[in-house]
Amino acid sequence: MATLCTQGDVQNLLHTVFDNQPEPVITDLIGRASSMVETYVHRELEEDAAVVETLDGHGARTTLFLQRQPVTAVASVTEDGVALAAGTDFLFYEDGRLVRTADGEYDLWWTSNRQAVVVTYTGGYATIPRDIAHATSSAVTRWFQAGVAFAAAPDSAGAVKRIALDGSDEIEYSDAVLDITMALGFSEAEMMLLNAYRASVFA
Repeated sequence: MATLCTQGDVQNLLHTVFDNQPEPVITDLIGRASSMVETYVHRELEEDAAVVETLDGHGARTTLFLQRQPVTAVASVTEDGVALAAGTDFLFYEDGRLVRTADGEYDLWWTSNRQAVVVTYTGGYATIPRDIAHATSSAVTRWFQAGVAFAAAPDSAGAVKRIALDGSDEIEYSDAVLDITMALGFSEAEMMLLNAYRASVFA
């Protein structure tokens, strides 16, 4: 599961430090927010050093597109079961383009067979961009604050399972509180930060 911000990011926005490191409620909200961010941008964002994609060749096309970007290394490419050589038979680019070439100079067409190109590569962000981390932590902060407000409302009996007293800020919420916070979605400001990372989706 993706983790696109840290508890520290959330604490900075809340101007507080939780007693629990990690705090289970914040960990849960970060996981939910991270999943929603990846759904919104239509792609996985964290780096994976062993992504395997099987692509249709389509034919009459010199360029294929890998889904997990940025692409930082390509370990292997096979076309119709035949291994291709990097720099000679294909070139790759950080933005996910995979170009079929001859001697690394002249573009060729990929095979026209379906599910015939298998690529193993490293893709995604080793360090999550600050815009993504901020949008994620901003959403978590708002959801947490909404949960606190909901739990404190007079008609919310049963929403809080446990509150540690003696000056502690430790609060354990029921699933109902988490469901309320998740209904908030993203703000316009958060979506503006994420829009730059959205992948195009083709029907």
